[in-house]
Amino acid sequence: WPHAALEGVAEHFLVELSGKNVQDSELLVTIATHMANVHLSIGEANRRFLEEERRYNFTTPRSFLELISFYMKMLETTQ
Repeated sequence: WPHAALEGVAEHFLVELSGKNVQDSELLVTIATHMANVHLSIGEANRRFLEEERRYNFTTPRSFLELISFYMKMLETTQ
């Protein structure tokens, strides 16, 4: 997925935290951007892993959704 699409998906789910765990909408946008950056950086790590270890590792859209879900659960339990 392109970066903008990843941000949009993350923002869509993170809105649930608005007013509960995260008070600032700017912070939600920053978190969504960070999540998109992390997800895209995994692609590069996967390429290096293949070159160095000769093993495949895949990052899928579901991986990104799991990242969002994990973050939301972690934030809810720690606050």
